[in-house]
Amino acid sequence: GATGSKWISFGGSYPGNLSAWLRLKYPSLFDGAVASSAPVEANWDFVQYAEVVGQTLRYWGGDDCYNNVQAAVEAVAAMIDAKDPNVEELFNV
Repeated sequence: GATGSKWISFGGSYPGNLSAWLRLKYPSLFDGAVASSAPVEANWDFVQYAEVVGQTLRYWGGDDCYNNVQAAVEAVAAMIDAKDPNVEELFNV
């Protein structure tokens, strides 16, 4: 088994931030973190990042994939704005 094994988290770009935060939040569980190309200062409204993600969704998944993801993001944002209690249940927060 993995008992006694050392764990390292990995992530690149914004997921690199998640890797670093994971190490900070759970230092007893993770012995290190690789945060490759993680932004030093995150942007609240990083339109360029959203554009790249959208282009990637269209390239690999097609317009239907892009449209489905966009509709899902808009639906969740509307639920959050409306303070819909189902958000907590859906995302276990």
